[in-house]
Amino acid sequence: MKKFIEKYYVIILLMLAFFAINFDKGLIGMAIIPIREKFGLSATQAGLMMSAYSLGYAIVSLPGGWISDKFGYKRVLAACLALATVCAAIFPFASVLVLFITIRFLMGFSQGSVPSATTKGIALNYSKDRRVMIQSVWFVSQNIAGFVAANIGARIIAINYQYAYWTAAVLYIIVLLMISKFLPNIKSMEEEKENTDSAEKNKVKVSDVFKDRNMWIFAICIFMFNLILNGSNNWYATFLSTNFDREMVEIGNILSLSSLISIGCSPITGIFLSKVFKGKENWFIFLSTILTGILYVVMVKGNVLMLSVICIYTAAYTSMFPFVAIKTLPQKLVSEEYIGTTMGVITAVSSFGGFVAPTLIGAILDAGGGEFSNAFFVLAGLGIFAGIVALFGLKMPKEEKQEN
Repeated sequence: MKKFIEKYYVIILLMLAFFAINFDKGLIGMAIIPIREKFGLSATQAGLMMSAYSLGYAIVSLPGGWISDKFGYKRVLAACLALATVCAAIFPFASVLVLFITIRFLMGFSQGSVPSATTKGIALNYSKDRRVMIQSVWFVSQNIAGFVAANIGARIIAINYQYAYWTAAVLYIIVLLMISKFLPNIKSMEEEKENTDSAEKNKVKVSDVFKDRNMWIFAICIFMFNLILNGSNNWYATFLSTNFDREMVEIGNILSLSSLISIGCSPITGIFLSKVFKGKENWFIFLSTILTGILYVVMVKGNVLMLSVICIYTAAYTSMFPFVAIKTLPQKLVSEEYIGTTMGVITAVSSFGGFVAPTLIGAILDAGGGEFSNAFFVLAGLGIFAGIVALFGLKMPKEEKQEN
């Protein structure tokens, strides 16, 4: 056990940070119910408050990635957790819409740099042949946090939503102290790399990220894939309620189980990318989008509850496969010297996809009289289009294609 901790303590700490921000992120969907009742917010006002988070997250993602490259991932993570602690602690005191929106914006702003800082940390602490798998494992903390928020967080909110956010603030403080104490000092690690890789490092410029063809393909694909994930996840509950007349408790149980099942998605993606589709990751992405499109069609056309639920559970994997792949492939296809900036661009574009998704699907539903077929057909089409872009657009290393 001691050897395991010594070998993987860095990724464990990075997972704890990601768990903390996703636990907090998972609270708002449930906390919005008592907040609306207490302060009389309309659906539009509640939606604006939730969208403010995505906007703050997107705005800081790109500069956050550059800062991680420039000043070190440990400093960025510590600053993110410190600001998130403050936001979580003061959110329960908000009483007017402008304060709710401002704090949620700052919360998104505090968390938007975490993915790029984590990617930089993985690149500096693990060998290149292990990074894709390590980054895939890191994503597991997001699924675990979602499940914990849906269960423990929901019970705390049922007592008082303010207690839930103070719990999140305490969690942030604990993780911040652990990272400050145990995470390696980025400056000394970079100095060590300079002694061993100085020639290669001098050739690399951060501006090279915008000349990298793969970065632009990553950006296009991640926008589509996050749009699909948010578009489907935000409307599954309404779909089950409208098409099958299910009660909210039953719907909650179905979707909570979906979160639990999907915990294994990220490591399985890592296995596929590292073993089965090594050197052919673009084909893995493309095939996943085809399967997701088929599942969406069967889900809305089957008109059988059990069949639709099975499709939702299966799509929890197939729709996440390409998303996780795009988030992890930079570890393989991008220079570690500007990987933080690359991940910042990807995270920013991804966040805008999440910002657009709820409104887009809502407009399609309104235009189609509430019919879900059109909405999920559009999502299927967008996913397949992004899969084609990845298949023909990503530039894979020639040596790995020959090996495979």
